[in-house]
Amino acid sequence: MLDERQRCHVAAWIRIELLAFEPRLKRQLVESDLPFGGILARVGIRPAFAGRQYFVLPRLFAASGAIAYRRCCERHYGRSHYMLDEDGRVLAEVYEALP
Repeated sequence: MLDERQRCHVAAWIRIELLAFEPRLKRQLVESDLPFGGILARVGIRPAFAGRQYFVLPRLFAASGAIAYRRCCERHYGRSHYMLDEDGRVLAEVYEALP
């Protein structure tokens, strides 16, 4: 996505495994405007990353995706991975469109 200064940023889809978190943190994850990683850092959770994959996004994304993102980048790439807690339990599944 482009910001007000026309800089490219990552667009992400994150599936958070809410059952992996205690109730007070679940509420914060659902209601907060802070980035997921920032919330984890605030409470001292330092996730590991597993299953990282890189891919080229389909042309359909370029044709029907956000106009600001299309202007930002000619080709669209992405990556995905799992975020794990210290016991190896999945905290989130992440997919990102990279500029």
